[in-house]
Amino acid sequence: PPRLLAYGANPERKGTDRIVRAWGRLGEERGDAVLTITGVEPSRATRELRRAGVELPPAVELPGPLPRAQQLQLLRDASAFVSASRWEESGIAQLEALAAGVPLVTTPARGAYEAEPLARELAPELVVPEDDPVQLARALSAALRMSAERRARYRDEAARLLEPFGRSAVDRAMAEQVLPALLES
Repeated sequence: PPRLLAYGANPERKGTDRIVRAWGRLGEERGDAVLTITGVEPSRATRELRRAGVELPPAVELPGPLPRAQQLQLLRDASAFVSASRWEESGIAQLEALAAGVPLVTTPARGAYEAEPLARELAPELVVPEDDPVQLARALSAALRMSAERRARYRDEAARLLEPFGRSAVDRAMAEQVLPALLES
């Protein structure tokens, strides 16, 4: 079945309650799709959801923390990656989703969140401007309905937008900017 993937190592900070609340609003519209939230022990996730007043709707999987290879395989197979973080330290999971060509459904987050403007450029209909479960549910639905042709264009455009984050760009910046600045000191 179609799978939406989220990473919830810190459920409060990662907005797991926001994602699950929006997922629950989809109801029958989600069809046979599944929401998989990794990175957090199931008992902690359900405890945090209860504290936020959110019941766990059908078709939510909580496999817990996974080995990196398994996480990346889930990501490659996902229909979309979902992020509704309140705070992002670096947003690596979202950048990994974009690098894999997986559509990113997201909300803005405080902190260092480089993926959000890229996601907005790639598919503005998948970027929700605020914490609104109705709008987030619409964006989840849009990701599930995205055609194969649209996904291919998204993947190609994401690769182009991520070039400045790639190894060669970082190596070039180190050689041309960082090392000369350090050697001058």
